[in-house]
Amino acid sequence: MGIREATLADVVVISLPEQFVPIAKGLALGKPDVTISRLLDMSPRSFSRRVAEFLAYLGVETRFQAGMEVMHRRMSSAEPRIR
Repeated sequence: MGIREATLADVVVISLPEQFVPIAKGLALGKPDVTISRLLDMSPRSFSRRVAEFLAYLGVETRFQAGMEVMHRRMSSAEPRIR
């Protein structure tokens, strides 16, 4: 079996307000904005505006910082594993 490309359904996202989940999943794919906006059935300009809103919600300035913040929140909210 070969390596397949990730899709929006493959991306796990922490608990976020509903309007930001598709944006976070799209950004996690690492694809160009135009490609993500097509996957989400929105215009590139609307996607850019939603990304800006998402960054503001997280209190960060860059997409890299957003990724780090989401990972930090995900790790902070994870329940400890019992062995």
